[in-house]
Amino acid sequence: WAWGYNGNYQLGIGNNSNQPIPVEITSLNEIAEIIAGGGHSLVVHSDGSVSTWGYGYYGALGHGNNSNQSIPLQISALDNVIRVAAGDYHSLALLKDGSMKSWGYNVNGQLGISITSQQNSPVDITTISDVKAIDANYLQSMALLNDGTVNVWGYNGNYQLGTGSTSQLTSPTALSLSDIQHISMGYFH
Repeated sequence: WAWGYNGNYQLGIGNNSNQPIPVEITSLNEIAEIIAGGGHSLVVHSDGSVSTWGYGYYGALGHGNNSNQSIPLQISALDNVIRVAAGDYHSLALLKDGSMKSWGYNVNGQLGISITSQQNSPVDITTISDVKAIDANYLQSMALLNDGTVNVWGYNGNYQLGTGSTSQLTSPTALSLSDIQHISMGYFH
């Protein structure tokens, strides 16, 4: 079920009319997790596939283009997913084997792939493994590893990455933290 602002089809109901009360998204089933980004939405299905809809500019939906999507559409090149996270225009996926993929807007390195070019389809984050949990917000991302350490990357103009500077990071970078159990990322913290 979805409600609220729908100018970019982020409610997934086939039109872009705002909804003042909950409306059922009839094309979804077998949902294991649901996440909302800045203008797009993602679902992990119980079989490990992922469907996305909403604002598609910058490749945010992972379908290989920059088009908006009015109803949920499965990302064909993505499976074995257990968790997703979403920033304003980018998304992350955590796979069963502890690896990660990312896609979408990347001008601040928020995809963690060492470059800053937009990615319209999921790509591997090759410099990180053994991931336990992920989160994203605005233009930055983070991961919690099974050993209790935390990696961060992306926009850092307000010290939100915790590195002691405001330099953005284009690859996952470990913080001096250990024994961490949970992570959460806000807009600027």
